[in-house]
Amino acid sequence: MPTYVVERNLLGLTEKHVATMQVALAEASRRLTASGSPVHYRGTTFLPAQSRWFCLFEASSVDRVKAVNETAQVPFVAINEAIRRPLLPQSGSKVAAFPGRSLRHFQKQGSVKEELKRSGSRVQVELKLMGTEVPK
Repeated sequence: MPTYVVERNLLGLTEKHVATMQVALAEASRRLTASGSPVHYRGTTFLPAQSRWFCLFEASSVDRVKAVNETAQVPFVAINEAIRRPLLPQSGSKVAAFPGRSLRHFQKQGSVKEELKRSGSRVQVELKLMGTEVPK
């Protein structure tokens, strides 16, 4: 199911306002889902210094997300389809990438040199990621 980000720019917005509107969005999502139009409200990021608020939804179309926001009577500036990416591998883990027909990456388990020979790749890229967590 596609993911959508709803952007809001509401001057004077406080955390209390956001919490109240979150309840309305969750209820509107529940009602539309119960009526056969699945829409899942996945949460909010609020930037109080900028009076900006971003909400994450999963739905089959942008029209369903728009319907939830209109039903909840929460104004918005834009609704855009988004791409969610998983968290990066754990801090300090080694990852090797080998270009070929498509770029492959994997947890480093064996000799990178041996993998390069086997795959016929001429370019080797090794990354050491720091400060990240691996989803379990």
